[in-house]
Amino acid sequence: ATPVFKTLYEDTIVKGWVVVTGAATPAIADDVNVSSIVDDGVGLFTVNWATAFSSVNYAISGSGKRGDAGTHQCFVELRAVASNPAVGSVQIRTGDLVGTATDMEIWSIMAIGNN
Repeated sequence: ATPVFKTLYEDTIVKGWVVVTGAATPAIADDVNVSSIVDDGVGLFTVNWATAFSSVNYAISGSGKRGDAGTHQCFVELRAVASNPAVGSVQIRTGDLVGTATDMEIWSIMAIGNN
């Protein structure tokens, strides 16, 4: 089916993204619509949106890179705190491919949805 104009263009644009650097002391390198990040522990972060989404039904995607001599493959995933992100923030977890929570040297996420 042909999508409605607003849905095709307005609702599918990336509404927020962030690039975070520094495993020991994470900091925002660049962003759009992110007010802050919170280091919640090893491999656990909260991203706070400057402008909240209109509902918890938005999509998150992410990637990351470890800076050590070991494997450089890793994951960034939505943390299932309440099985959904909140309208004003999202908690994510970073880790290695065997599932161990690990701080990344650089990681990023983006979000698509209504805000």
